[in-house]
Amino acid sequence: MNDIISVFLKKHLSQLIILIVTVFFMNIVLFVTSFDVIQVGSGYQNLSKLTKSTAYIGNNESSDSLREKIGNDKTSKTKDSMVSIIDQVNKNFKSVSQIQFDSPKFNGSTQITISPNALSLFNIAVKEGKYFTNKHYSNKNSVPVLVGSHFAKKYRIDKTFTDMDQISGKQRHYHVVGILQDNARIPSFYNVNDYTSLNDSYLVPLQINYFKQNIAYDNFDLYLQNLIIFTNKTQKINHLEQSLINKHLYKVKFNIEQKNVEEYLHYFKQKLIIELTALLICFIVCMLIIRRMIHSLLKEEQKNITTIFILGQSVSDIQRSIKNCFGTILVIANTPIILFELYKLQYSPVVGTPIESWSDVVTNVYIQCIMVLIVMMAIMYLLIYMIVMKNFKKINSNLK
Repeated sequence: MNDIISVFLKKHLSQLIILIVTVFFMNIVLFVTSFDVIQVGSGYQNLSKLTKSTAYIGNNESSDSLREKIGNDKTSKTKDSMVSIIDQVNKNFKSVSQIQFDSPKFNGSTQITISPNALSLFNIAVKEGKYFTNKHYSNKNSVPVLVGSHFAKKYRIDKTFTDMDQISGKQRHYHVVGILQDNARIPSFYNVNDYTSLNDSYLVPLQINYFKQNIAYDNFDLYLQNLIIFTNKTQKINHLEQSLINKHLYKVKFNIEQKNVEEYLHYFKQKLIIELTALLICFIVCMLIIRRMIHSLLKEEQKNITTIFILGQSVSDIQRSIKNCFGTILVIANTPIILFELYKLQYSPVVGTPIESWSDVVTNVYIQCIMVLIVMMAIMYLLIYMIVMKNFKKINSNLK
């Protein structure tokens, strides 16, 4: 029976190529769609606390020339203006912020200075140790830090290390007080599909007085860009925006996070409709080609199949051979994209850090996409089975 199928496929090589190419293209669309849906779903969940409250996000709309001008201004007047803005924020609002820099000492790691109350806001959990507490500040010789799961392989609880503080530009001593849960992350405020992985990061508490003493152009810019303000008083937000302009600092527009998310989701829904439409078209084309090829096989090779049946091969054996043949075709068409995902599985989806634990694998977006592909292959194989059974009913009487 396998020889008959092989001869048939060679005769219909063009249909076979079209089928493989279509399945391959469908898998690419399915991978992109699955990746986007999984990432957006995760990002939306991480932003849930911001979207359920009136949270304003700072968006620096300053021109490059204005940024350069402020960056070159080292006068005390400019620094005093920056400090007054921070005081205005602390006096009038409940807020959080973060300042991220690549660690100069640890290659591939990030030093994130963050407001302690931002941890609960972003659902950042500690699996060992504790969060920042006032007790940790009793030792003035070192700064308490929380470390990511990968970073913690070298620096466990109570371990100390030195690194350059990116706010002051000076060397500081740090001691580990807690280890973050695996795959902890900070979501993007503007792209729900994106986030910052904390696996290879360490978190430093944002101490406002220390920050004001070491205020500079670059860290103030990042402070504003990542500033989240919780308030229902729009007038005070407008006053803060105007204060920045009056003090000849940045032009910052504070937008309600819910609007940012809604705008992104609106764009994402339009993109998703296009992707799902392309996916549906590819799926229908694939199944029509498979149906046509199975029907042609049973029709053109009916005499040979009947002969094989007479020689002792059962109907179920013939059906199994046909199903396995087209199942193999699906596997061949799926192999490139699965191999690609397995290759990407070696790295986390955003920051490119190696996977080092089982939890990294389970929550990795590429594993989840592979599972979606496997489910799609199973559905297509089930439909192939139904097509074979339906076509065999028409010729079953001849086989008997």
